[in-house]
Amino acid sequence: MTRAQQKVRERLFAERAGGLLGQSWTLGGDRENPDFLVDCEGHIFGLEVVQIFAGRASRKGSAIRQQEAARHEILQRARRRVGELRPGELRVQVVGAVTDEIVDQLADGILEYDIEKMSPGTRFTVTGGGAKAYVTRAFVSDWFAVADRVGWVGRDPVPAIEAALLSKKDKHTAYRAVAEDIRVLIVADRTQNSGKLVLEADTRLDVKPFRAAYFLSYPDSLVVL
Repeated sequence: MTRAQQKVRERLFAERAGGLLGQSWTLGGDRENPDFLVDCEGHIFGLEVVQIFAGRASRKGSAIRQQEAARHEILQRARRRVGELRPGELRVQVVGAVTDEIVDQLADGILEYDIEKMSPGTRFTVTGGGAKAYVTRAFVSDWFAVADRVGWVGRDPVPAIEAALLSKKDKHTAYRAVAEDIRVLIVADRTQNSGKLVLEADTRLDVKPFRAAYFLSYPDSLVVL
């Protein structure tokens, strides 16, 4: 994911958090340290957004997230190839292993269909390399591995949340040069397997030196820490 794509995601998360709080958050332009200056009905505060993930992590980050990203890139390359040869938006759900070789076989199978002439909602299935792709003619393109969007929901994200807060603590002084009120938004993106984390609503953590911290289990749950 490019930095520009990451900022789009951060803005999406921040806007959703404000909505779940029932507050009117107007986000300023993209920036760093903190990620946004937010106008909440005339009060300005700095907001730093940090994403956490389920599973084991190394110095390079979440192992699950790295695997998701690798599969995502393979599928996006296939999406672009199919789109160049057979224009038309498709929702492609892949069940099975996702490798360059297997996805190329699935893409070849999709290319056998006259996508441009299909009506939205038309469905078909292709197989290749032991994997299967469930394809739907759609209004918006969406290629993904089903394994990356299903899985158990973790219910103890507190260690990851505390680690995220600690990782930002040393930057608090730099953040304060921009705004007196600095807050942190910690996000688990539950639309991906790597982000399937939820937190009990009554959980309270020590968020000092930040004025406030929030945990967003995107897209529909927010806890004020």
